[in-house]
Amino acid sequence: MSNRNEPFGEHPLTACVAPCGAEPSRARPAAFAPLTAREFAVLDWLKEGKTNGEIGAILDISERTVKFHVANIREKLKASSRSHVVALAYSHNLIKR
Repeated sequence: MSNRNEPFGEHPLTACVAPCGAEPSRARPAAFAPLTAREFAVLDWLKEGKTNGEIGAILDISERTVKFHVANIREKLKASSRSHVVALAYSHNLIKR
């Protein structure tokens, strides 16, 4: 049971947030699992905004196979979406403009 002065207790994210004025972390991001050549090919078309179907037609593979590669890329980069994959890839120099 929580104290009356703190009806909900400490917020669960409090431990994850740096105090005001603290220096931002300068640590390098965790290394990503290496991408395969095919995953890099899919990533190159993701950055162009192509759909799974379009990428499949370009690479001569099924749409389902593209979806599989996109899922693997998202998992390896720990990305939440296709656009997050592209943003991470740019910020970590996995792809060029």
